[in-house]
Amino acid sequence: MRPQALARGSAVTLAIVLASCGTNGSRGGRTPRVTREDSAGVEIVTTETAVADVPVFATLDTVPGLRIGSLNGPKEEQFGSVTGLAPLADGGIAVLDAQAKEIRVFSPDGAYVRTVGRAGEGPGELSTPRGLAALGGDTLAVYDWRGGRITFFAPDGRVGRTATAFFQGYGQPYRVSFFADGSIVGQSRYSGGRGIVSGEKPTFVTDSAVLVFSPTDGSPGDTVDILQTGESVRSMHRSGQGVMVLTSTATFERSSSFAASPDGVWSGYGDRYAVRLLDPSDGHAKRIVRAPGLDRPLTDEEVNAVKKAELADADTPERLRAAQQVIDLSPRPAMRPAFDRMLVDDGGRLWLRDWPGADTDTRRWWVFARDGGLLGSVVVPGKLHLMAVQNGHAWGIVHDELDVPYVVRYTMHAVGA
Repeated sequence: MRPQALARGSAVTLAIVLASCGTNGSRGGRTPRVTREDSAGVEIVTTETAVADVPVFATLDTVPGLRIGSLNGPKEEQFGSVTGLAPLADGGIAVLDAQAKEIRVFSPDGAYVRTVGRAGEGPGELSTPRGLAALGGDTLAVYDWRGGRITFFAPDGRVGRTATAFFQGYGQPYRVSFFADGSIVGQSRYSGGRGIVSGEKPTFVTDSAVLVFSPTDGSPGDTVDILQTGESVRSMHRSGQGVMVLTSTATFERSSSFAASPDGVWSGYGDRYAVRLLDPSDGHAKRIVRAPGLDRPLTDEEVNAVKKAELADADTPERLRAAQQVIDLSPRPAMRPAFDRMLVDDGGRLWLRDWPGADTDTRRWWVFARDGGLLGSVVVPGKLHLMAVQNGHAWGIVHDELDVPYVVRYTMHAVGA
């Protein structure tokens, strides 16, 4: 399928702030009450609101305005594993395909422009690319896990320079987020004694992670944070070829999220609505943002729905037994998991995705102002894996019934505009 500029569909509610603060005229709720206090030099920002009172600020088209992808079309439109999207200043998009080990650049109307990088380990080549960003002047920066290399490409695709992300003692991060100058904050696993599986009996495990800041001059990175990162059920299996650890995500997994922002590093664990803004140079907290009204009890209805969905995905008796085992070993928390993903938009606003439970039809994000106050909620189509918000557009990935990935762009509209 060729890239298409699609007709605008009917609007569905999208709560996103397109201004620096909320207004009483916003649809869908009342302006949240935000309080601020100082605690030993750390700003505590608390939004006091119930879920039902969170306002709506904008709408998102039900149909994407642009879709790029193909099953049998031109090679450049066939994506394998999209692990990064970088919106460009002109409205185009750069797409990192980790399977093809290359970056493909498309114009604002979806036309293919060029391919940047190629498979390999030499200059300008990519081995295990894990992160992509568009910096000033549309310079592209890509993080390659093998060797911790960051490669900078000029807008015309030429190789600029390379830098090494140095993470002493923790190994190379498997997830990264870029700052505007090309430096990164990355997350590496760090067991701390809690992520060790010592026997074949399945065990519920809580991992830890370390966040490390790496400047672009090759100097050693500084630890920013150590936090819980995820919950799983694991067992160790021995065979003639060695030892294999089988890992399954816990039924009600709470996980860590982080994102680089113009003001520091946002870091949080999805057990409750509380995140910290950290100084990347030394890790001290500059701001703590809370929204206790968004924390809700985990209901029996949600528990049953999630368990039913997990069992429904098991298509063999063996997988059904394994899924039931994970359910049996996964603790039921009193409160529902809070957020499971975060991103920062081009206005410095923080987006947290509400834990979806078993709901596959819609996804709700909470949007916080750059200074920490809750601004509104965002509802996006359930199949959309939202990856970037820039210039009034939401960019992400959707998969069709054949699991073919497509890059999509949705237009956002301010209420009353």
